[in-house]
Parts: sequence; C-alpha cells; structure tokens
Amino acid sequence: MKVLEIKNHPIDFSTLTECKSFNEWVDSDISKAFYLGFFRNKFKEEIEKLRFSEDGSGLALLKSIDANIFEAKRYSKELARLIEPWIHGSNKTLVILDMVNDVLDKVDLDAEEDIFKIAYVLGTYCDYLYKLYTQGE
Repeated sequence: MKVLEIKNHPIDFSTLTECKSFNEWVDSDISKAFYLGFFRNKFKEEIEKLRFSEDGSGLALLKSIDANIFEAKRYSKELARLIEPWIHGSNKTLVILDMVNDVLDKVDLDAEEDIFKIAYVLGTYCDYLYKLYTQGE
C-alpha cells in the first residue's frame, strides 16, 4: 500500500460531511488517510460544519479522528526511529512521499487497520515539516 501523489489521486474533502467515522471516509485508501492529516488545516470550513451538525454525525466523525490519533500514539517511538535517518541522513534532498512510503512499509503493526491511523499521523507530521521548511526560506 503506497501513498500516491495528490495530482494522481484527487481527494474530495467535501465528502467528509457525509461520513460518521474516520474509517468510513478513508475507506481503505491509504492516500486519503495521509492527505486528511496533511491538509487538516485546509478544510476548516468542513470541520465547522461537522462540529455543529444537527444530527451529531459530524461530532462523531471528529471524535473518531481524535480516537485514531490517540490509538496511533503507541507507534510514536517506532515512527521516530524510522523517520530519523530520513531527516538527519546525508541526502540533502528529502522526498516526503518516499519517506512516508518507506516508513509505512517498515512499521511493525499490531493490527492491519492501524496503517491508516499511522498514515494520518504521518500526514500531520509532514505538514509540520513543510511549514518549518517554508518558514525558513
């Protein structure tokens, strides 16, 4: 399972409001899980709609996303170990998707479905790295 470049795998974030859980929206698509994390700050309008949805389904989705983040925390040390050579390696050029896919291939999963939780967390981390890089320019 590989995260694809977004230009080769367009994702419609407006469909978030139609789902009741992280797993329902991701629908076994590793790229969707990663880009949901990476672009989480870009879909603030959808988050506001979810937070105040009348039927409560939006709040259920947000809680589901938070629960997945919490459950992925048990992988933190292993993820840090797998990412470290990419960040501090001798190669001056870091290709984010190469790093992400390498880490996803190497992480030792407790359960197969944890891969989507980890992809989401890696998306948030890569968003952080991107912000650091662009602020430094």
